[in-house]
Amino acid sequence: AAENQTGVDLDVNGSSLVETFGIDPHYAAGGHTADLMCDDTAGNHWIYIYEDGKPSQDRGHIRGGWCGHAGAYTQHADVDGDGMADMICDDTAGNHWVYLIRDGKLHQDLGHVKSGWCGHGGSYTQ
Repeated sequence: AAENQTGVDLDVNGSSLVETFGIDPHYAAGGHTADLMCDDTAGNHWIYIYEDGKPSQDRGHIRGGWCGHAGAYTQHADVDGDGMADMICDDTAGNHWVYLIRDGKLHQDLGHVKSGWCGHGGSYTQ
């Protein structure tokens, strides 16, 4: 697998960002097993829920057209403290958007939450 500028592995064709998380709090549906999340550069997002370390529920394509603009990339972190990973869109201009996820499903689009932060040359958020 190749790496993008953020150090995250890309799939073999370089268009799809797939992250698995092995430590709390990066769980889309809660629980004690990391879930599989897939994001591509066109702004499409999928979630596959795992239970007890095994695939459980394919939530499929949960969103399209979000975080697909030039210089944008999606990350996942528990923004609202509910123990479930949320979607964060950051771009190289220092703009940041948040979409909350509950039970492996989209819950609330918080929209554009910050601008002008971490957009200087060579920087990226984590």
